[in-house]
Amino acid sequence: MKKILLFCCCLLALMQTYAQTKVLDYDVTSFNFDGTLVNGAKIKTNLPFTDGSQMPTIIIEGYAYGSSSPIGLILTYYIYGGVFYQPLVSSFGAVTPPIYLANEGGKVVIFIERKEFHLRFNVRAFAQGRVGDVQANYDGWAVVDESISASATGKVLVPYRNRFAGDVFLTGGVWNKDSKVGIGTTSPSAQLNVQGGAIRLSNPGGYPYGMNIDVDYPSGWAREFSISHGSTGKMFSVGAFGSGNTLTYGYIGGNTTADAAQDAPWMVFKPDGNVGIGTVTPGAYKLAVKGTIGAQKVKVTQQGWADFVFQPGYQLPSLYEIEKYIKANRHLPGIPTAAEVEKEGLDLGEMDKKLLQKIEEQTLYLIELNKKIDALQQKNALLQGQVDSLSNK
Repeated sequence: MKKILLFCCCLLALMQTYAQTKVLDYDVTSFNFDGTLVNGAKIKTNLPFTDGSQMPTIIIEGYAYGSSSPIGLILTYYIYGGVFYQPLVSSFGAVTPPIYLANEGGKVVIFIERKEFHLRFNVRAFAQGRVGDVQANYDGWAVVDESISASATGKVLVPYRNRFAGDVFLTGGVWNKDSKVGIGTTSPSAQLNVQGGAIRLSNPGGYPYGMNIDVDYPSGWAREFSISHGSTGKMFSVGAFGSGNTLTYGYIGGNTTADAAQDAPWMVFKPDGNVGIGTVTPGAYKLAVKGTIGAQKVKVTQQGWADFVFQPGYQLPSLYEIEKYIKANRHLPGIPTAAEVEKEGLDLGEMDKKLLQKIEEQTLYLIELNKKIDALQQKNALLQGQVDSLSNK
């Protein structure tokens, strides 16, 4: 009798152990709707929203007829501290709809936000090792065209996560194990290698006046795009130079492929809008050029022209005063010295005004001189007539 009792106890313990480690792996429910969903597909489970009760792996497989796409989703989560802890979903199909988890009336619901035409899928689950991993919790599931209830709690959008290892080959390209991406080639020679086509960028919406291109390199003197012609020749570069979050200047050109750290830009654009050509320090000038400028025509707008010289009240200095000033200063009045021009430069508009003033003053001197010449000629003619009259007597 004692032996029979001992045998029964051992058998009961064995059955209990088996029950605790039993693997639940079976079809749970399926969904087939020959129309277009209004809200989305809500899977109403019998899984209790209880801490530590379950750690299921839920697989959703099917077909989205409206987009001609296979459905393959693997959903995992754990309930801890009254929330869905580390929920994740992976896709092995061509459909990645937003997926939400929520607590409705103490039960877990899964909401697939996909308003698809002729949506159909099957749900199966794998579970093992938790107190809630019993068959009753995986019975009686239903799929309905409903949104998550307004009274639901713990609602969370499940993030997607997929990870690949080794070389991932795509149609006409590859993402290899060295983190190099090839488009149009399966043997990329750079981090991004595009062959046989162009790259087109569009505005994502965050920058209303154009496309923002962000080039980030944690070390080095600049952030730039470069186009090289040969392995060691000069590069055409467009970039930005600065420190931390402070922009010193944007620039064009400047580096060679043999020395990418060489700082010799051809043109710089300062944050205040000033531009330097051949210099990185344009100072207060809107355009500073270190070198020679060649142009067919230069137009300078200027206010306050020198026509005031011809006004009746203008005090024209005498030539004696001019002579005295020149002997003392070795330059014309109102005209900068050679040393001043060498140090401060020359304002073309202002200098044209000063030179015109001198020309207009010289014109007045010539007019006055011409009057004196006319008077002398008249006086000379009168005297010549008197001489001729005396000679004829």
